[in-house]
Amino acid sequence: MSTNRLIGRRMAAMSLTVFMAAGSSALAQNRTSGRNDTDPSQRDRTAEKDPASSHRDAQSGSHRLVFVPGDSMKGKEVYNTGDEKLGTVNDLIIERGSGQIAYVVLETGTILGMGGKYVVAPYSAFGWDQMDKHVLLNSTPDAIKAWPEFDKQAWSGRGHPESALSRTLSNQYYKEWSSDKTYPTDKNLRDEKISGRVTNIVRQPTPKGPEELVVTVTDSDGRTRNVAVGPSWYLAGNSVQIYRGTPVDMRIISIDRDGRQTLVARSVSVNSRSIDLYDDNGRAYWADTSRTTDRQGNRTATALILSDEIVGKKVDCRGEQCGEIDDIIVECTTGRVAFVSIDPDQNTLGIGDTNRLAPWPVVVGIRADRVLLDADKTMVVNARETPSDTKVLTDWYRDAYRSFDIQPAAFNWRDTGSGTMDSGLNDPNGSHRNPDQRHEKP
Repeated sequence: MSTNRLIGRRMAAMSLTVFMAAGSSALAQNRTSGRNDTDPSQRDRTAEKDPASSHRDAQSGSHRLVFVPGDSMKGKEVYNTGDEKLGTVNDLIIERGSGQIAYVVLETGTILGMGGKYVVAPYSAFGWDQMDKHVLLNSTPDAIKAWPEFDKQAWSGRGHPESALSRTLSNQYYKEWSSDKTYPTDKNLRDEKISGRVTNIVRQPTPKGPEELVVTVTDSDGRTRNVAVGPSWYLAGNSVQIYRGTPVDMRIISIDRDGRQTLVARSVSVNSRSIDLYDDNGRAYWADTSRTTDRQGNRTATALILSDEIVGKKVDCRGEQCGEIDDIIVECTTGRVAFVSIDPDQNTLGIGDTNRLAPWPVVVGIRADRVLLDADKTMVVNARETPSDTKVLTDWYRDAYRSFDIQPAAFNWRDTGSGTMDSGLNDPNGSHRNPDQRHEKP
């Protein structure tokens, strides 16, 4: 490879570092602004700002959003800044609620003397070389050898869900976040019962923690309340989903979050079906990382999911089948899934076999056999077609969001989750238990 191309790769990696630092600074400013966390009107004003412009400012006018199909990311060759080929991208590990890519499954082949193994690498260590379209990884072969090994059986737990790699990585991703500091733990707190219809749903970050689902409930007298329900990943893995327009019954309490009073749901019932949120001791179900089943004995979902566990599933639009997931569309600079590309059911929707885009925020449920959308089939029929060249999404992705009656996403970096890797996870027997051995993020 030429010297100019090698220099180009190193400059691309440096640019990624500068961009991430700028995003973290912007996030810190948002957290000290005194904004009401559960006020959609304030969040909407933030979302209406031009995300592409904010990125260009962070990069002194040089940054643009980059949308690519998830399938095209797989098989990409991965190099480090020293021009060493480290492997190829095999799969993406995604946070079930927010769509944030947490990790990448890297196939090392035989190039590192690892015998063609798969390892898990943090997405934050990757960058895109716009010169020759290779993927950059800020790491060394020796560091990669210490990262957790990946295989499908270890991911599912081989019949032992408590030791599944999916659960272990999920816990590690949010190891710096304390649910007990965000959600109530006292079962004796006085609550209030409210009933009404869900008129809006927004998603918002929590400090160093998962994205949170906040619903607006409007009662028969027209009174509205904004209620924080819980992490979006937990609700996306639940057997009962919340849609806009759905009648709900809630028991809510008011708690203090950093000097602001926030309404939090203690229980939620949708069409007489209850969502498990807190156990008999008053602690949130998602706070107990060892729990693998709910009260009904159903397997509880983990925060992280493979992209292969999304693509190919049937799509349910508020109770009606409307196709299947053909692919995901990723905004690379932030590592977030922006859209799902739906292969429509021609018999149900009556439209040609042309894929349609649905924004990731309308994905409210990911089950073993299907993906649930907070959208009716009319929205899918009228949705924008998936472009053959996803680069054009930079110009009109906001319109694709608004066609589903949601605010366009602001693709900003956040410091959700942990970028460090636990070398004790590298256990060929799938036990993944050795928290005493650690090494830092490359």
